[in-house]
Amino acid sequence: MGRPEYPVTSANQGLYRLALWLRQARHEAGLTNAELAARTPFNASTLQRATSGDRVPRLPVVEAYARGCGVSAADARRMWRHARWIEHRALRPYGKSAPLPKLISDAADLLAAVRELYYKSGAMPLREMEVRAGHGRLPHTTVHRVLNGTTMFEFGQLVAFLEVCEVSEKEQKDWQTAWMRAWRHRGMYAPASGPDRQMYYARELERLNEVRESVDSWRRVRPPQRPPSMAHSLQAAWERAVAHHGLGEYLHERSIEARGFHRDSVLLWVPDDETGRDFHARAAGMLRDALRRESHESVRFFLFVREEDGDRAVERFLPGPEVGSAA
Repeated sequence: MGRPEYPVTSANQGLYRLALWLRQARHEAGLTNAELAARTPFNASTLQRATSGDRVPRLPVVEAYARGCGVSAADARRMWRHARWIEHRALRPYGKSAPLPKLISDAADLLAAVRELYYKSGAMPLREMEVRAGHGRLPHTTVHRVLNGTTMFEFGQLVAFLEVCEVSEKEQKDWQTAWMRAWRHRGMYAPASGPDRQMYYARELERLNEVRESVDSWRRVRPPQRPPSMAHSLQAAWERAVAHHGLGEYLHERSIEARGFHRDSVLLWVPDDETGRDFHARAAGMLRDALRRESHESVRFFLFVREEDGDRAVERFLPGPEVGSAA
């Protein structure tokens, strides 16, 4: 018998609702923390702390908790984002609100709105945003500079940022239009024609060259980059292993999708049929061997099935002969 759970007490109402919702999901699934841990990449202590109400847990823990209980990870993310936003507003109660996307007129407005969206979306670690966006789409260094107000997103980077923040398609169009207005506004002060226009662009070119020289100088003397996180390393090794064994078409044909990478665990989504056993029989061994050769010695695969529950998708854990343990 596990330790009794203490009542949830938190001044953060978003965190309070999240913790109760997760506890209820586990109780309805009839799982102990230890049994739930066998379905996730996290141990029982981490899962128990996630529902204590002491602090907002990390998003991967919340998502894994929900999937292990067979409830909607999307609902869990929405509640987690709300809890993080309340936490942020409590620390900065007098911050100025940013304009809505439809009211953005220049770069300053856009940067302020992006910063507010980042915090409303949970302010997840920048490296995690980079992983969720997909390789190369949203460099964490670029997001850091945008949040500090020193640069603007390129169009593709803005789209990736909005996707990670789970902005609806309708709202994304408003953001994209706002981005175009902000970039047009940058050239409003150029003279229309004549010698003044030529002098203006000559000064802009000179200023751009100075910036480039400063950046090149900084790159020559900057300290070495930190090593990639375990999740980044595992994702890159997975992609190389799939390519090495020519399994890309196999995974695509069976709609097997790998999106969750947590230290020594790969989370995969499969159709609700024999695909899970087929994956283990034909591909899991090859992929494990390839990952082990790249120092990922104890990789575990967790399979989930997406199911429609009314107007929302629920991810159900799919137990298998090798799921949750190293081969």
